[in-house]
Amino acid sequence: MEKTFYDRSGMPVVYSEAGMHIHAYSGHAIGHIHEDSIYDYSGKHLGWFIDGWVRDHSGRCVFFTDEATGGPVIPLKGKQPAKVVKQIPPAKGVRKAKPRERKELPFWSALTGVQFFEWYCSL
Repeated sequence: MEKTFYDRSGMPVVYSEAGMHIHAYSGHAIGHIHEDSIYDYSGKHLGWFIDGWVRDHSGRCVFFTDEATGGPVIPLKGKQPAKVVKQIPPAKGVRKAKPRERKELPFWSALTGVQFFEWYCSL
């Protein structure tokens, strides 16, 4: 089942077709979902995926899906861009430890959807 991840302005930023790999609309594989977490391909924990929300490590919301419940006010959703042929995902690295405490705050993150992956993936 496909999940579209929308940012705080309602724009679709990334998607997941199999509920595992996350792709940008450019076709690049940029992360993956494992249980309640999102990781980059080096194994770095990027955030939480809970109740249809992607949350940063502070517990603030970065993305929402159609299944989102609770959280901040959801904006109107923008139109999905055309998808480019998906890149084959790289091999997954060993998953690093995720933060012990998982917060769920009803606020939007200061990070945009693009910054979430760029910032965390550059650490």
